[in-house]
Amino acid sequence: MSDSESRSTPRKRTSRTWRAIRLFTIGGTAIAVAIAILSVPVGAPADSLTLTVGDVTTADIIAPRSVTYISQVQTGAARDAAAAAVPDIYDPPDSRVTRQQVARAQQVLDKVEKMAKTAGVAFIGVIVSSDFPHQQIIHTAQKSKCDLIMMASHGRRGLSGLLLGSETAKVLTHSKIPVLVVR
Repeated sequence: MSDSESRSTPRKRTSRTWRAIRLFTIGGTAIAVAIAILSVPVGAPADSLTLTVGDVTTADIIAPRSVTYISQVQTGAARDAAAAAVPDIYDPPDSRVTRQQVARAQQVLDKVEKMAKTAGVAFIGVIVSSDFPHQQIIHTAQKSKCDLIMMASHGRRGLSGLLLGSETAKVLTHSKIPVLVVR
């Protein structure tokens, strides 16, 4: 064995020894610090109050979150006020508008009556109102003993015709009197 080999081996051992000592020292210090931290009693902060049942505090105590109480009386009043503020969906018909519509219908009937007289055709003009126009048309035609009901087609097709409905189609479906549809 050479001199250099014998010298390097004790150095490696010494280096390992010091490394182990450092590791134990650091680990031991960390454990000692952890024990010291955990052994310190956790106490109440200096500005805290120790109260028992029935004691009166000298300081204001603030709740950690806000608490709201809902009054059933105020809720009912607010609900009634909201319901009163909503307008009715179906307002009663305005009599002025109704009179204007009847006057316009009468003008149209007068014009058609003149044209029928000129052509030598018998004509009876009637103005009626109903929630179900097709039923009123059929009833009036039967009551007047009409030979023919003549109606216009607005040509609604597709979804709008389906949703809006067609009074002409309803009269065609339900009437026993012949119906002439003019487009």
